[in-house]
Amino acid sequence: MKREDLLHALSLAFGMYAIAACASTGATATMAGGPAPTPDMSMTAPSPDRRVGLAPGWFSAAEASWNLRLASTTQPSAPFINRNDPGDSRMWNSDMAFTGHYVIQGNFSGYQIWDVSNPRQPTLYSSYVCPGTQSDVSVYHNLLFESSESLNGRNDCGSQGVADTVSKLITAYGSGDLECVRGQGGTFTGLAGMVTGGQVLSWRMAKLVAGADSSLRAGDVTVLWSLPGGAGQLRSSYRIQLVQRENRWLLQEITPAVGTS
Repeated sequence: MKREDLLHALSLAFGMYAIAACASTGATATMAGGPAPTPDMSMTAPSPDRRVGLAPGWFSAAEASWNLRLASTTQPSAPFINRNDPGDSRMWNSDMAFTGHYVIQGNFSGYQIWDVSNPRQPTLYSSYVCPGTQSDVSVYHNLLFESSESLNGRNDCGSQGVADTVSKLITAYGSGDLECVRGQGGTFTGLAGMVTGGQVLSWRMAKLVAGADSSLRAGDVTVLWSLPGGAGQLRSSYRIQLVQRENRWLLQEITPAVGTS
């Protein structure tokens, strides 16, 4: 990327959240659903802190600012938002990259490219759905790179996961049929058919520390179980330990975590 292009991209990035130190006094806040607060560009931190007591919300939360000016609030495109679950970890945003007048927004489900020629009205230029934990994006010349580390990532970018890894292990855990998936020395027992289904909603592998044994991995998984007799569904989260043996990943340990509904 040419130096002039890089400076232009960075100027647009800062234009979205302009930082300055001049002029007015007194921080301002707005109630949920109201207009954006008037920018406070003073050098003195507001007192009392206007963030205290702000009304919560998703896209309607109250706002307060100091030395920032909000240019726009743009919601994700349809494939990158679950309007029924604001906490859906499959659609978390990650890093951003910049090139020319484009902002590339990484997401756990892929990436979106926004045209910010007009920072006050970003428009969606392109998007690509490719599930995979993190999906950090970077740009080199005319190449866009997406970095992911997840067992649900597929070469075809499908959203159905990988049947012979975490999904298979979770299904076996739910049924209690652990003979072929439990690692040597594992002492845990399964759910023995108390639930069925076992749809993996999210899977996040912990980063491998330099020098650590690559055949041992850990991660957090969220599962949606079906209860017998049509009694409803149960959402559960687990911390799992995996061990690799002869090119197969086995379940070494599984520990229920907080988070059921």
